[in-house]
Amino acid sequence: MKNAADLATDALTTTTPSRKDSARAAANEPGSDAIKLASATWSRLQSIYGPLWNSRFDAVPKVDIRRALREWAFHLAKYRPDVVRQAIDALPASHPKFPPTLGEFVGQCVYIQKRELDLEAYERAQVRKITKPIWQRIDPETWQQRIREMRQAIGGR
Repeated sequence: MKNAADLATDALTTTTPSRKDSARAAANEPGSDAIKLASATWSRLQSIYGPLWNSRFDAVPKVDIRRALREWAFHLAKYRPDVVRQAIDALPASHPKFPPTLGEFVGQCVYIQKRELDLEAYERAQVRKITKPIWQRIDPETWQQRIREMRQAIGGR
C-alpha cells in the first residue's frame, strides 16, 4: 500500500488536468517550490501519523489527491520553509492523536510566524531603546527631579 505522499507524487505526474482545471489553475497555480514543500510536509505528516494520515486517502481518486496537494501548496507558499518546519515539529504536542486539517496546519503556521514577528518587533524596540540618548529615554519630569537633586548636592539654587 502506498502512503499519501507517494500517491500525491503519482497523481502529480500521471494525471492530466482537464481544461477547466487548467483555466482555474492558471490564476492560482502554486509554484514548483510550493509543491515540493507541500509534498515534503505530507511526507512528514505520514511519518508522524502513519496509518491515520494514509487512511484519509484510501478511497480518494488520484485527481482529488492532486487537488488536495495543490491546495496545501497554495496555502503553504505564503510561509517560509522554516516556519512550515517549525509547525510540523510542533504537531506531536498540538495534535497528539490525529493529523491536522489544512486549516489547523495553516493556523499553526500563522501562530509561529506571528510569534516570530512579535519577537523581531520586540528586539527592534529594545535596540531603539538602547540606542536612544539618555535624555530621550527618561521622561522630562524625572530629569527635572534629577537636576534639582544635583543642584542641592552642590549647594546651588
